[in-house]
Amino acid sequence: MQKKMTARERRKRRQSNRRHMILALVLVLTLGGLISFRVMEMEKQNEQYAAKQEELQQKIDDENERTQELNDYKEYTKTREFAEKVAKEKFGLLYDDELKFKSE
Repeated sequence: MQKKMTARERRKRRQSNRRHMILALVLVLTLGGLISFRVMEMEKQNEQYAAKQEELQQKIDDENERTQELNDYKEYTKTREFAEKVAKEKFGLLYDDELKFKSE
């Protein structure tokens, strides 16, 4: 057998329920705010990482280009043309049928 609630008990119970609901709402809003703040921080950090990745990819591309240039130069140093150029510029050597003019 249940006993009937008095008006005072019903009012007290409603007030208690309201307090609990308000407390739950405040808690949910606080958690939502914290989550939103953290999401914004993570998006900002993600943008920074994307910029850093782009910068590093550019450096990789530059180094690959430089490596290709060095490989091309390495192949060029094995040619006869390079040997002739160095012999003329550094050692002043000429073929038998060539003449060298000096300017005064």
